[in-house]
Amino acid sequence: MPPNLLCWQKPLRLGKDGEYFAGFTRWTSFAVRMNPTKSWISADARCEFMRFENVDDNPEVQGLKLSWFAANEKALAVPFPGYPEVSACQEPSLVKLPDGRLFCVMRTASGSPFWSVSADLGETWSQPHRLLRKDGGEQLRHPLSPCPICDVGGNTAGKWPLCPLHP
Repeated sequence: MPPNLLCWQKPLRLGKDGEYFAGFTRWTSFAVRMNPTKSWISADARCEFMRFENVDDNPEVQGLKLSWFAANEKALAVPFPGYPEVSACQEPSLVKLPDGRLFCVMRTASGSPFWSVSADLGETWSQPHRLLRKDGGEQLRHPLSPCPICDVGGNTAGKWPLCPLHP
């Protein structure tokens, strides 16, 4: 049984050639890892990334070229409470930082979102860390719900320009 994949946020345009880059959730097949509880929230889920190499060339489907990053054992994972061998890390949201790094925030079942950064346009990622209210501060308390992050383009007027969730 293959895993299920979910890409829930608009891809970013990245790289020297402007390739599309997206994060996605991969739920592990129950044939590989059984869900330790009866709830869907404890099904093993990890965050991975893909880059569409030639989508602007308008290839036929069979000619579409994808590159995969943080895949399989390198996927971003956050332990599920009480079951450390199971990950509940889902729905990566991406934004490009002013210094060129990518910042990713993910929902988890740990009571807080987690974050990771990439300095090489998404090819490798830091170990996920709990999102805090400020450096050295208390954890941001958050239920297992989406954690969208949007590039507001330096706008401080309280508007949402170019946000995939608030166009």
